[in-house]
Amino acid sequence: MKKTSILLLAAMLMNLTACGDSTPSADDTSPAVTESEAEAAAEPELLPERSLGGKSFRFATYESNLPFFYTAEMNGDIVNDAVYTSVSRTMDKYDFEYETIIYGTSNGDVESYVNTTILAGDDECDMVSGHDGVMWQLSMDNNFLNVRGNEYHYFDKPWWMTYANEELMVNGRQYVFSSYMSYKSLSAARCLYMNTALAEDYNIAVPYDSVYNGTWTLDQYLGMVKDFYQDANGNGARDREDIYGWAAYTNLYCLQATYINCYKENAEGIVTLDFDREKLIDLTSKIGETLLSSPGGYISGTAPDAAMFLNNKSLFYYDTLHQMTTAEFREGSVEYTLLPLPKYDETQSDYITGTVDPHCGIPITCTDPDTAHFIVEALSIAGYDIVRPAYFDQALSAKFSQNEDMPKMLQIIGDGLTLDMAYLCSSYAGTSLGRFVMNTVAGGSTDKLASTIESLLRKEQRKIDIINEFFAQE
Repeated sequence: MKKTSILLLAAMLMNLTACGDSTPSADDTSPAVTESEAEAAAEPELLPERSLGGKSFRFATYESNLPFFYTAEMNGDIVNDAVYTSVSRTMDKYDFEYETIIYGTSNGDVESYVNTTILAGDDECDMVSGHDGVMWQLSMDNNFLNVRGNEYHYFDKPWWMTYANEELMVNGRQYVFSSYMSYKSLSAARCLYMNTALAEDYNIAVPYDSVYNGTWTLDQYLGMVKDFYQDANGNGARDREDIYGWAAYTNLYCLQATYINCYKENAEGIVTLDFDREKLIDLTSKIGETLLSSPGGYISGTAPDAAMFLNNKSLFYYDTLHQMTTAEFREGSVEYTLLPLPKYDETQSDYITGTVDPHCGIPITCTDPDTAHFIVEALSIAGYDIVRPAYFDQALSAKFSQNEDMPKMLQIIGDGLTLDMAYLCSSYAGTSLGRFVMNTVAGGSTDKLASTIESLLRKEQRKIDIINEFFAQE
Protein backbone atom coordinates (compact mmCIF):
# COMPACT_ATOMS: atom_id res chain seq x y z
CA MET A 1 0.00 0.00 0.00
CA LYS A 2 1.64 3.21 -1.15
CA LYS A 3 0.16 6.58 -0.19
CA THR A 4 2.88 8.62 -1.84
CA SER A 5 5.44 8.15 -4.56
CA ILE A 6 8.59 6.28 -3.59
CA LEU A 7 10.55 8.45 -1.19
CA LEU A 8 13.91 9.53 -2.50
CA LEU A 9 16.20 9.27 0.47
CA ALA A 10 18.74 11.65 -0.97
CA ALA A 11 19.65 13.11 2.36
CA MET A 12 20.27 9.65 3.73
CA LEU A 13 22.62 8.73 0.97
CA MET A 14 24.66 11.91 0.49
CA ASN A 15 28.42 12.03 0.19
CA LEU A 16 28.95 8.44 -0.94
CA THR A 17 32.60 7.61 -1.48
CA ALA A 18 33.99 5.27 -4.11
CA CYS A 19 36.48 2.52 -3.40
CA GLY A 20 39.98 4.00 -3.45
CA ASP A 21 42.76 5.40 -1.29
CA SER A 22 40.28 6.53 1.36
CA THR A 23 38.83 3.04 1.80
CA PRO A 24 39.10 1.92 5.46
CA SER A 25 41.26 -1.13 6.04
CA ALA A 26 39.71 -4.30 7.40
CA ASP A 27 41.05 -3.54 10.87
CA ASP A 28 40.20 0.15 10.80
CA THR A 29 39.27 1.33 14.32
CA SER A 30 38.80 5.04 13.67
CA PRO A 31 35.51 6.51 14.93
CA ALA A 32 32.65 6.31 12.44
CA VAL A 33 32.19 10.09 12.64
CA THR A 34 33.96 12.84 14.53
CA GLU A 35 32.48 14.62 17.55
CA SER A 36 31.85 17.77 15.54
CA GLU A 37 30.16 15.86 12.72
CA ALA A 38 27.86 14.07 15.15
CA GLU A 39 26.94 17.29 16.93
CA ALA A 40 26.23 19.18 13.70
CA ALA A 41 24.35 16.46 11.86
CA ALA A 42 20.92 16.88 13.45
CA GLU A 43 20.75 20.67 13.58
CA PRO A 44 18.58 22.33 14.66
CA GLU A 45 18.27 20.68 18.08
CA LEU A 46 14.70 19.43 18.27
CA LEU A 47 14.58 17.70 21.64
CA PRO A 48 14.71 19.75 24.83
CA GLU A 49 17.61 19.47 27.26
CA ARG A 50 16.60 16.86 29.78
CA SER A 51 18.06 14.63 32.49
CA LEU A 52 16.30 11.31 33.00
CA GLY A 53 17.99 10.66 36.32
CA GLY A 54 19.52 7.31 35.43
CA LYS A 55 16.20 5.75 34.41
CA SER A 56 16.40 2.45 32.51
CA PHE A 57 15.15 2.13 28.95
CA ARG A 58 14.11 -1.52 28.76
CA PHE A 59 14.25 -2.97 25.25
CA ALA A 60 12.93 -6.47 24.50
CA THR A 61 13.97 -8.26 21.31
CA TYR A 62 15.29 -11.53 19.94
CA GLU A 63 18.96 -12.39 20.06
CA SER A 64 20.17 -11.75 16.52
CA ASN A 65 18.27 -8.46 16.27
CA LEU A 66 19.99 -6.76 19.19
CA PRO A 67 23.28 -5.79 17.43
CA PHE A 68 21.33 -3.61 14.99
CA PHE A 69 20.16 -1.53 17.97
CA TYR A 70 22.73 -1.91 20.72
CA THR A 71 26.17 -3.27 21.59
CA ALA A 72 27.82 -3.28 25.01
CA GLU A 73 31.37 -2.64 23.83
CA MET A 74 33.57 -1.53 20.96
CA ASN A 75 35.46 -4.22 19.03
CA GLY A 76 37.15 -2.37 16.16
CA ASP A 77 34.40 -3.05 13.62
CA ILE A 78 33.23 0.18 11.98
CA VAL A 79 29.52 -0.48 12.30
CA ASN A 80 29.59 -2.11 15.74
CA ASP A 81 31.60 0.82 17.11
CA ALA A 82 29.21 3.31 15.52
CA VAL A 83 26.28 1.59 17.23
CA TYR A 84 28.16 1.72 20.54
CA THR A 85 29.02 5.39 20.07
CA SER A 86 25.47 6.30 19.07
CA VAL A 87 23.86 4.68 22.11
CA SER A 88 26.51 5.63 24.67
CA ARG A 89 26.54 9.31 23.67
CA THR A 90 22.76 9.43 23.85
CA MET A 91 22.75 7.79 27.29
CA ASP A 92 25.35 10.26 28.55
CA LYS A 93 23.53 13.24 27.07
CA TYR A 94 20.17 12.43 28.67
CA ASP A 95 21.32 10.36 31.67
CA PHE A 96 19.57 7.03 31.18
CA GLU A 97 20.61 3.36 31.03
CA TYR A 98 19.94 0.95 28.15
CA GLU A 99 18.64 -2.35 29.50
CA THR A 100 18.21 -5.30 27.11
CA ILE A 101 15.74 -8.17 27.44
CA ILE A 102 16.32 -11.15 25.13
CA TYR A 103 13.07 -13.07 24.85
CA GLY A 104 14.23 -15.73 22.36
CA THR A 105 16.29 -16.62 19.31
CA SER A 106 13.64 -16.18 16.62
CA ASN A 107 11.83 -13.04 15.48
CA GLY A 108 8.55 -14.92 15.81
CA ASP A 109 9.14 -15.49 19.54
CA VAL A 110 7.79 -11.98 20.07
CA GLU A 111 4.22 -13.28 20.03
CA SER A 112 4.77 -15.51 23.05
CA TYR A 113 6.62 -12.72 24.84
CA VAL A 114 3.84 -10.20 24.27
CA ASN A 115 1.16 -12.70 25.28
CA THR A 116 2.91 -13.50 28.57
CA THR A 117 3.83 -9.93 29.51
CA ILE A 118 1.73 -7.19 27.93
CA LEU A 119 -1.49 -9.19 27.91
CA ALA A 120 -0.81 -10.07 31.55
CA GLY A 121 -0.55 -6.36 32.35
CA ASP A 122 3.13 -6.50 33.29
CA ASP A 123 5.25 -3.35 32.94
CA GLU A 124 8.33 -5.30 31.85
CA CYS A 125 9.67 -3.28 28.93
CA ASP A 126 9.51 0.18 27.37
CA MET A 127 9.87 -1.03 23.77
CA VAL A 128 9.62 -4.37 22.02
CA SER A 129 10.81 -5.41 18.55
CA GLY A 130 10.07 -8.55 16.58
CA HIS A 131 8.89 -10.12 13.32
CA ASP A 132 7.33 -7.45 11.12
CA GLY A 133 4.14 -9.31 10.29
CA VAL A 134 3.68 -10.60 13.84
CA MET A 135 4.21 -7.13 15.31
CA TRP A 136 1.68 -5.74 12.83
CA GLN A 137 -0.91 -8.31 13.89
CA LEU A 138 -0.13 -7.81 17.59
CA SER A 139 -0.63 -4.08 17.17
CA MET A 140 -4.25 -4.67 16.17
CA ASP A 141 -4.82 -6.50 19.45
CA ASN A 142 -4.30 -3.22 21.32
CA ASN A 143 -0.84 -4.12 22.65
CA PHE A 144 0.97 -0.89 21.72
CA LEU A 145 0.59 2.85 22.04
CA ASN A 146 -0.17 5.17 19.13
CA VAL A 147 3.05 7.01 18.26
CA ARG A 148 1.38 9.67 16.11
CA GLY A 149 0.72 13.03 17.70
CA ASN A 150 3.41 12.64 20.34
CA GLU A 151 5.26 15.89 20.99
CA TYR A 152 8.73 14.32 20.68
CA HIS A 153 8.35 12.59 17.32
CA TYR A 154 9.21 14.37 14.08
CA PHE A 155 8.01 11.97 11.40
CA ASP A 156 9.01 14.32 8.61
CA LYS A 157 12.67 13.92 9.54
CA PRO A 158 14.88 11.34 7.79
CA TRP A 159 15.56 9.24 10.90
CA TRP A 160 11.93 8.10 10.74
CA MET A 161 12.15 6.21 7.43
CA THR A 162 9.09 7.84 5.93
CA TYR A 163 8.51 5.04 3.38
CA ALA A 164 7.94 2.56 6.22
CA ASN A 165 6.03 4.66 8.69
CA GLU A 166 3.53 5.93 6.13
CA GLU A 167 2.82 2.32 5.24
CA LEU A 168 2.33 1.48 8.93
CA MET A 169 0.02 4.45 9.53
CA VAL A 170 -3.67 4.09 8.72
CA ASN A 171 -6.29 6.78 9.27
CA GLY A 172 -3.70 8.97 10.98
CA ARG A 173 -2.71 6.41 13.62
CA GLN A 174 0.31 4.15 13.98
CA TYR A 175 1.15 1.53 16.60
CA VAL A 176 4.35 -0.09 15.32
CA PHE A 177 7.21 1.84 13.79
CA SER A 178 10.59 1.77 12.06
CA SER A 179 13.36 4.29 12.70
CA TYR A 180 17.13 4.72 12.70
CA MET A 181 17.26 3.43 16.25
CA SER A 182 18.33 0.46 14.13
CA TYR A 183 19.95 0.17 10.70
CA LYS A 184 18.20 -3.16 10.10
CA SER A 185 15.73 -1.86 7.52
CA LEU A 186 18.49 -0.49 5.30
CA SER A 187 20.55 -3.64 5.69
CA ALA A 188 17.51 -5.74 4.71
CA ALA A 189 17.07 -3.90 1.39
CA ARG A 190 16.80 -6.43 -1.44
CA CYS A 191 19.10 -6.22 -4.44
CA LEU A 192 20.83 -8.31 -7.09
CA TYR A 193 24.41 -9.49 -6.74
CA MET A 194 26.12 -10.09 -10.11
CA ASN A 195 29.25 -12.21 -10.53
CA THR A 196 31.46 -9.95 -12.64
CA ALA A 197 34.12 -12.62 -13.21
CA LEU A 198 31.55 -14.99 -14.70
CA ALA A 199 30.14 -12.14 -16.75
CA GLU A 200 33.58 -11.41 -18.19
CA ASP A 201 34.27 -15.10 -18.87
CA TYR A 202 31.07 -15.37 -20.90
CA ASN A 203 31.35 -11.93 -22.52
CA ILE A 204 28.28 -10.53 -20.76
CA ALA A 205 28.20 -6.79 -20.15
CA VAL A 206 27.31 -5.60 -16.68
CA PRO A 207 24.16 -3.51 -17.32
CA TYR A 208 25.31 -0.31 -15.59
CA ASP A 209 24.35 1.83 -18.58
CA SER A 210 20.82 0.43 -18.56
CA VAL A 211 20.51 1.19 -14.86
CA TYR A 212 21.76 4.74 -15.30
CA ASN A 213 19.49 5.55 -18.23
CA GLY A 214 16.43 3.98 -16.59
CA THR A 215 15.99 1.07 -18.98
CA TRP A 216 17.05 -1.78 -16.67
CA THR A 217 13.88 -3.89 -16.80
CA LEU A 218 12.62 -7.28 -15.69
CA ASP A 219 12.56 -8.56 -19.27
CA GLN A 220 16.20 -7.54 -19.74
CA TYR A 221 17.21 -9.28 -16.51
CA LEU A 222 15.32 -12.49 -17.19
CA GLY A 223 16.62 -12.49 -20.75
CA MET A 224 20.16 -12.51 -19.37
CA VAL A 225 19.59 -15.44 -17.02
CA LYS A 226 17.03 -17.81 -18.54
CA ASP A 227 19.37 -19.51 -21.04
CA PHE A 228 22.62 -19.09 -19.11
CA TYR A 229 23.58 -22.66 -18.18
CA GLN A 230 26.70 -24.83 -18.26
CA ASP A 231 26.88 -28.53 -17.32
CA ALA A 232 30.11 -27.85 -15.45
CA ASN A 233 30.70 -31.36 -14.14
CA GLY A 234 29.60 -33.05 -17.37
CA ASN A 235 27.29 -35.57 -15.72
CA GLY A 236 24.27 -34.65 -17.81
CA ALA A 237 22.21 -33.75 -14.73
CA ARG A 238 21.28 -30.34 -13.38
CA ASP A 239 22.81 -30.01 -9.93
CA ARG A 240 24.60 -27.57 -7.63
CA GLU A 241 27.92 -28.15 -9.43
CA ASP A 242 26.64 -26.64 -12.67
CA ILE A 243 26.61 -22.94 -13.58
CA TYR A 244 23.33 -21.05 -13.80
CA GLY A 245 22.07 -17.60 -14.62
CA TRP A 246 20.11 -17.33 -11.38
CA ALA A 247 20.43 -19.76 -8.50
CA ALA A 248 17.56 -18.64 -6.26
CA TYR A 249 15.72 -19.78 -3.17
CA THR A 250 11.95 -20.22 -3.12
CA ASN A 251 11.21 -17.75 -0.31
CA LEU A 252 11.87 -14.64 -2.39
CA TYR A 253 11.08 -12.26 0.44
CA CYS A 254 10.01 -8.73 -0.61
CA LEU A 255 10.55 -9.34 -4.34
CA GLN A 256 6.86 -8.84 -5.11
CA ALA A 257 6.74 -5.55 -3.16
CA THR A 258 9.13 -4.14 -5.74
CA TYR A 259 6.43 -4.45 -8.38
CA ILE A 260 2.95 -4.94 -6.94
CA ASN A 261 1.19 -3.49 -3.88
CA CYS A 262 -2.23 -5.07 -3.40
CA TYR A 263 -3.52 -2.84 -0.57
CA LYS A 264 -4.08 0.90 -0.88
CA GLU A 265 -5.39 3.57 1.50
CA ASN A 266 -7.81 6.10 0.07
CA ALA A 267 -8.25 9.76 1.00
CA GLU A 268 -10.76 8.84 3.72
CA GLY A 269 -8.24 6.62 5.51
CA ILE A 270 -9.87 3.38 4.36
CA VAL A 271 -7.69 0.50 3.14
CA THR A 272 -8.95 -1.17 -0.03
CA LEU A 273 -8.01 -4.20 -2.12
CA ASP A 274 -6.74 -2.51 -5.25
CA PHE A 275 -4.13 -3.96 -7.61
CA ASP A 276 -3.41 -4.73 -11.24
CA ARG A 277 -4.26 -8.43 -11.61
CA GLU A 278 -2.84 -8.79 -15.10
CA LYS A 279 0.43 -7.29 -13.96
CA LEU A 280 0.62 -9.67 -10.99
CA ILE A 281 -0.08 -12.63 -13.28
CA ASP A 282 2.53 -11.49 -15.81
CA LEU A 283 5.14 -10.87 -13.10
CA THR A 284 4.53 -14.22 -11.45
CA SER A 285 4.49 -16.09 -14.74
CA LYS A 286 7.78 -14.61 -15.94
CA ILE A 287 9.69 -15.15 -12.69
CA GLY A 288 8.14 -18.55 -12.09
CA GLU A 289 8.86 -19.86 -15.58
CA THR A 290 12.46 -18.59 -15.42
CA LEU A 291 13.20 -20.31 -12.13
CA LEU A 292 11.11 -23.44 -12.65
CA SER A 293 11.40 -24.19 -16.36
CA SER A 294 14.29 -22.39 -18.06
CA PRO A 295 17.83 -23.81 -18.32
CA GLY A 296 19.32 -20.84 -16.46
CA GLY A 297 17.03 -20.95 -13.45
CA TYR A 298 17.80 -23.11 -10.44
CA ILE A 299 16.17 -23.44 -7.02
CA SER A 300 18.88 -23.99 -4.41
CA GLY A 301 16.51 -24.42 -1.45
CA THR A 302 13.86 -22.65 0.57
CA ALA A 303 16.06 -20.19 2.47
CA PRO A 304 18.74 -17.69 1.38
CA ASP A 305 21.91 -19.57 0.49
CA ALA A 306 24.80 -17.67 -1.10
CA ALA A 307 27.09 -20.69 -1.46
CA MET A 308 26.52 -21.26 -5.18
CA PHE A 309 27.08 -17.59 -5.96
CA LEU A 310 30.23 -17.45 -3.86
CA ASN A 311 31.49 -20.62 -5.61
CA ASN A 312 31.01 -19.05 -9.06
CA LYS A 313 28.03 -21.24 -9.88
CA SER A 314 25.51 -18.48 -10.42
CA LEU A 315 25.66 -15.29 -12.47
CA PHE A 316 23.08 -13.57 -10.25
CA TYR A 317 22.00 -13.87 -6.65
CA TYR A 318 19.04 -12.15 -4.95
CA ASP A 319 19.46 -11.17 -1.32
CA THR A 320 19.92 -8.30 1.14
CA LEU A 321 22.56 -5.58 1.37
CA HIS A 322 23.52 -7.17 4.69
CA GLN A 323 25.17 -10.02 2.78
CA MET A 324 28.02 -7.69 1.81
CA THR A 325 29.13 -7.45 5.44
CA THR A 326 28.87 -11.13 6.35
CA ALA A 327 31.96 -13.24 6.96
CA GLU A 328 31.29 -15.44 3.93
CA PHE A 329 31.28 -12.45 1.59
CA ARG A 330 34.12 -10.62 3.36
CA GLU A 331 36.35 -13.69 3.34
CA GLY A 332 35.30 -15.03 -0.06
CA SER A 333 37.12 -14.44 -3.33
CA VAL A 334 34.12 -13.90 -5.59
CA GLU A 335 34.24 -10.81 -7.81
CA TYR A 336 30.84 -9.18 -7.79
CA THR A 337 28.86 -5.99 -8.13
CA LEU A 338 25.42 -4.82 -7.05
CA LEU A 339 22.41 -3.90 -9.15
CA PRO A 340 18.99 -2.57 -8.15
CA LEU A 341 16.03 -4.80 -8.81
CA PRO A 342 14.96 -4.06 -12.39
CA LYS A 343 11.88 -2.05 -13.24
CA TYR A 344 8.79 -3.93 -14.37
CA ASP A 345 9.06 -2.00 -17.63
CA GLU A 346 10.34 1.36 -18.82
CA THR A 347 7.11 3.13 -17.86
CA GLN A 348 8.00 2.60 -14.19
CA SER A 349 9.48 5.91 -13.08
CA ASP A 350 11.85 4.79 -10.29
CA TYR A 351 13.72 1.70 -9.18
CA ILE A 352 11.95 0.21 -6.17
CA THR A 353 13.54 -1.80 -3.38
CA GLY A 354 11.46 -4.09 -1.21
CA THR A 355 12.60 -4.41 2.40
CA VAL A 356 11.46 -5.51 5.86
CA ASP A 357 12.13 -4.40 9.41
CA PRO A 358 11.56 -5.98 12.84
CA HIS A 359 9.05 -3.34 13.83
CA CYS A 360 9.04 -1.72 17.26
CA GLY A 361 6.19 -0.86 19.60
CA ILE A 362 5.79 0.88 22.95
CA PRO A 363 3.62 -1.40 25.13
CA ILE A 364 0.36 -0.13 26.58
CA THR A 365 1.70 -1.40 29.93
CA CYS A 366 4.60 1.09 29.88
CA THR A 367 4.10 3.24 33.00
CA ASP A 368 6.25 6.11 31.72
CA PRO A 369 5.39 6.49 28.04
CA ASP A 370 6.58 10.11 27.97
CA THR A 371 10.15 9.02 28.69
CA ALA A 372 9.90 6.07 26.29
CA HIS A 373 8.81 8.33 23.41
CA PHE A 374 11.58 10.79 24.25
CA ILE A 375 14.30 8.13 24.28
CA VAL A 376 13.03 6.57 21.03
CA GLU A 377 13.38 9.94 19.30
CA ALA A 378 16.81 10.63 20.82
CA LEU A 379 18.19 7.22 19.82
CA SER A 380 16.66 7.54 16.33
CA ILE A 381 18.40 10.89 15.75
CA ALA A 382 21.73 9.53 16.99
CA GLY A 383 21.41 6.39 14.85
CA TYR A 384 20.79 8.45 11.76
CA ASP A 385 23.68 10.81 12.50
CA ILE A 386 26.26 8.21 13.51
CA VAL A 387 25.34 4.65 12.50
CA ARG A 388 23.83 5.35 9.07
CA PRO A 389 26.97 6.98 7.59
CA ALA A 390 29.21 4.37 9.20
CA TYR A 391 27.17 1.54 7.71
CA PHE A 392 26.23 2.98 4.34
CA ASP A 393 29.05 5.37 3.49
CA GLN A 394 32.05 3.77 5.18
CA ALA A 395 31.25 0.05 5.28
CA LEU A 396 29.13 -0.62 2.20
CA SER A 397 30.08 2.19 -0.17
CA ALA A 398 33.79 2.38 0.62
CA LYS A 399 35.17 -0.61 2.48
CA PHE A 400 33.24 -3.40 0.74
CA SER A 401 32.61 -1.93 -2.70
CA GLN A 402 34.70 -3.63 -5.37
CA ASN A 403 34.40 -1.03 -8.12
CA GLU A 404 33.51 2.62 -8.66
CA ASP A 405 29.96 1.83 -9.79
CA MET A 406 28.92 -0.03 -6.64
CA PRO A 407 28.42 3.09 -4.47
CA LYS A 408 26.22 4.51 -7.23
CA MET A 409 24.22 1.28 -7.34
CA LEU A 410 23.90 1.41 -3.55
CA GLN A 411 22.48 4.90 -3.75
CA ILE A 412 19.86 3.82 -6.29
CA ILE A 413 18.96 0.81 -4.15
CA GLY A 414 18.65 2.95 -1.03
CA ASP A 415 16.61 5.62 -2.79
CA GLY A 416 13.80 3.17 -3.55
CA LEU A 417 13.13 1.47 -0.21
CA THR A 418 9.49 0.46 0.33
CA LEU A 419 7.32 -1.72 2.57
CA ASP A 420 4.15 -3.55 1.61
CA MET A 421 1.16 -3.92 3.93
CA ALA A 422 -0.15 -6.92 2.01
CA TYR A 423 3.17 -8.65 2.70
CA LEU A 424 2.83 -7.85 6.40
CA CYS A 425 -0.63 -9.42 6.34
CA SER A 426 0.53 -12.57 4.58
CA SER A 427 1.21 -15.80 6.41
CA TYR A 428 3.78 -18.55 6.24
CA ALA A 429 1.12 -21.19 5.63
CA GLY A 430 -0.97 -21.12 2.49
CA THR A 431 -1.07 -18.77 -0.47
CA SER A 432 -1.65 -15.04 -0.04
CA LEU A 433 -1.64 -12.00 -2.28
CA GLY A 434 1.24 -10.42 -0.37
CA ARG A 435 3.48 -13.40 -1.13
CA PHE A 436 1.91 -14.56 -4.35
CA VAL A 437 5.13 -14.71 -6.38
CA MET A 438 7.09 -16.61 -3.76
CA ASN A 439 4.16 -18.91 -3.01
CA THR A 440 3.97 -19.76 -6.72
CA VAL A 441 7.70 -20.48 -7.01
CA ALA A 442 7.58 -22.58 -3.85
CA GLY A 443 4.61 -24.48 -5.25
CA GLY A 444 6.55 -25.36 -8.38
CA SER A 445 3.94 -24.41 -10.98
CA THR A 446 2.65 -21.31 -12.77
CA ASP A 447 -0.59 -22.99 -13.79
CA LYS A 448 -3.99 -21.44 -12.96
CA LEU A 449 -2.61 -18.12 -11.70
CA ALA A 450 -5.78 -16.17 -12.47
CA SER A 451 -8.08 -18.61 -10.70
CA THR A 452 -5.73 -18.82 -7.72
CA ILE A 453 -5.81 -15.04 -7.35
CA GLU A 454 -9.59 -15.08 -7.59
CA SER A 455 -9.79 -17.70 -4.84
CA LEU A 456 -7.78 -15.45 -2.51
CA LEU A 457 -9.83 -12.29 -2.76
CA ARG A 458 -12.38 -13.10 -0.06
CA LYS A 459 -9.66 -14.02 2.45
CA GLU A 460 -7.71 -10.86 1.66
CA GLN A 461 -10.83 -8.74 2.06
CA ARG A 462 -11.36 -10.20 5.53
CA LYS A 463 -7.81 -9.08 6.45
CA ILE A 464 -8.57 -5.60 5.18
CA ASP A 465 -11.86 -5.49 7.10
CA ILE A 466 -9.95 -6.20 10.32
CA ILE A 467 -7.49 -3.39 9.55
CA ASN A 468 -10.23 -0.88 8.82
CA GLU A 469 -12.25 -1.90 11.88
CA PHE A 470 -9.25 -1.44 14.17
CA PHE A 471 -8.04 1.86 12.74
CA ALA A 472 -11.56 3.28 12.68
CA GLN A 473 -11.75 3.07 16.46
CA GLU A 474 -11.49 6.30 18.42
